[in-house]
Amino acid sequence: MFSPTSQVIKKIYLHLIYSILIINLYCFCFNKLSFNEKCYFGVFLDLDPKLLLAIRILQIISDPTHCYQAYNAGLDPSVANVFAASAFRFGHTLIQPLLRRLDPALNSIPEGDLPLHRAFFAPWRLVEEGGLDPLLRGLFASPGKMPAANEVMNSELTERLFQVAHTVALDLAALNIQRGRDHGIPPYTHWLRYCGLGNVTTWDDLRQHIQVVCLYDCKLRGFNFKNF
Repeated sequence: MFSPTSQVIKKIYLHLIYSILIINLYCFCFNKLSFNEKCYFGVFLDLDPKLLLAIRILQIISDPTHCYQAYNAGLDPSVANVFAASAFRFGHTLIQPLLRRLDPALNSIPEGDLPLHRAFFAPWRLVEEGGLDPLLRGLFASPGKMPAANEVMNSELTERLFQVAHTVALDLAALNIQRGRDHGIPPYTHWLRYCGLGNVTTWDDLRQHIQVVCLYDCKLRGFNFKNF
């Protein structure tokens, strides 16, 4: 009951703020005033800039010429379960294991670059280790992570995730696999058939898709082929 009630209260609050309070304030303060008078009035009353911004947004959205015209009430906005719970996580394979921290000449700062696992839960580094600029320079000056057949996800994520905050570090790959099980995502062999890559019935059928060393490791660990 808590979650639905919370949502209802939030919507009532938003309605009171945006549909009643701000509109009435706008009508009271800004109707029939010139642009200069509105600016003077806002500064004179020392209105919160966020409130002035909200009033400006109301001015824009109340103008029919600014309304979005292509809304389709019959369009399904939902996301496929297999995409949200699995495919969408492809971004995890793009994460760099090292955060470069560069000076204006694009050289590493004296504090050095930052391994990913040391960056989590460490906002103090922004204050004590050079600020935000070195990180931003590192982001735009670093190349994208090169895909590697034996490392789809780097070890900073699979062996040291949130190591600072947990006694035992987490494994993002394992979390993704467990999420797939929770959501009933079909196994790898199902998607091979779905993509027209053949009907796989034995471990040997996977040789053209997976490195032999990995297949041998799976068989050695006693993995169930049907659930692979």
